[in-house]
Amino acid sequence: MRKTKTTSDPMFSNGTEAMIWIANNCDKCWKQSRYNEEKDRWINDRCSIDRDIQAQMAGLEINERSYLFVKNNSICPNRQLEKPTVHKKRTPKGQSDLFNT
Repeated sequence: MRKTKTTSDPMFSNGTEAMIWIANNCDKCWKQSRYNEEKDRWINDRCSIDRDIQAQMAGLEINERSYLFVKNNSICPNRQLEKPTVHKKRTPKGQSDLFNT
């Protein structure tokens, strides 16, 4: 089993650099973690880079892959501006009640 490489090297040189990178990438991406007012909690992270940025702000070690993505790119390679369309699976004719009988 391969062990994931981690690092404690800072992704950003200062808070302003972090704020600019997050504003240009995470804040525009639909995968960013968000606060759910109905459930009074944060929705799970859908992006490993967003998760690692938050973890590093808390003083934890992060995945080296996320560190390299942020250091080498001004635009996040995982950024998705639009949520992908989820298509319903087609039920073949005559098979709608296979498990309900």
